[in-house]
Amino acid sequence: MLSNFFLFDRRLITRFDLSLFFIALIIVGLGIFNLYSASVSLHAVGSVYKKQVYWLLLGIGLLLLGSFLNYSYLEQFGYFFYFFVIFLLILVFFQGKFISGSRRWLSLGLFNVQPSEFIKLSLIIILAKWFKNKFNPRGFSLFFLFIPGCFLIIPFVLIFLQPDLGSALLLVLIFFSLVFFVKVRFQTLFVLFFCAFLFSPLAWNYLLKDYQKDRVVHFLNPSIDPLGKGYQVLQSKIAVGSGKFFGKGYLKGTQSQLNFVPEKYTDFVFSVFCEEWGFTGALVLIFLYIGLLFRFLFITYSAKNSFGLLLGYGITALFFWQIIINIGMTIGLLPTVGITLPLFSYGGSSLAISLFCVGVMINIHIQKHIF
Repeated sequence: MLSNFFLFDRRLITRFDLSLFFIALIIVGLGIFNLYSASVSLHAVGSVYKKQVYWLLLGIGLLLLGSFLNYSYLEQFGYFFYFFVIFLLILVFFQGKFISGSRRWLSLGLFNVQPSEFIKLSLIIILAKWFKNKFNPRGFSLFFLFIPGCFLIIPFVLIFLQPDLGSALLLVLIFFSLVFFVKVRFQTLFVLFFCAFLFSPLAWNYLLKDYQKDRVVHFLNPSIDPLGKGYQVLQSKIAVGSGKFFGKGYLKGTQSQLNFVPEKYTDFVFSVFCEEWGFTGALVLIFLYIGLLFRFLFITYSAKNSFGLLLGYGITALFFWQIIINIGMTIGLLPTVGITLPLFSYGGSSLAISLFCVGVMINIHIQKHIF
């Protein structure tokens, strides 16, 4: 029975993608060293740095599980996984833990988990399952997208109400990335964008909270309130710029060590790294992410079946959008929406699910050799 769930063939184990494995671990390792530096000034090493190490150990186990678990079972149990995470998202409203003004976490005693991190993968799985045998050379109609749209709307609303606008928008980006990949008709695309255009004023006036509107306004002009609502972005940009070409050195970043940079463990962790390692260090990290994404794409397009192809593309889109949005908001090119940098920012649920996703990509690579 276990041989059906796991890949035990020694010939297949030799196909384990070491390059992808080590790129991911290098990024995580750099992230942990960066978290140590960010937490030293607050004497919070035990609560941040060490916790991330513990989650890394669990994450490596999940990576290996994802690598040798037969990913066809992700397809078979896709609906169960999706609705189970939906249940957890609903449970957050009743049993969730408040942190920084949001109810996003479920307490499991020794640690907290964030269900919104798991819904990202479950949405990818269920959409890959739905689209896998439904390719249409003419493109999909708007009517055909109704059921996949429901898969998106349910978690989107639950996450938006936590409130967690960043994760909710990330689900939308994953959905449209997969929809564009499987091809939609031009008329369908036009209707979707037209509806989004009409809906924008309603969302601005009735759905977005005041602090979310402020983020957009102060993204356009942070100098309006440099010591208040524009503080985050301005301090982050100062930290990035002060690193110059080679950085100030490890543990020597004044913006981070003097706690001027807000959310320096999560949303703005990249600015801490840039201040200490400069443009050179930032370039190294970005090239590592580029290598990760290119490896993802190579594996995706060599998948042995359509489900593996869509699953790999969805995971690639997930990582791509998180990287682009986090770095973009850190340097002031995008509004602050609360998206962490995958494998690098502090967060147990995020690190665990990201490493599991890396394992799934390795799994797709391994299984292409099964004929």
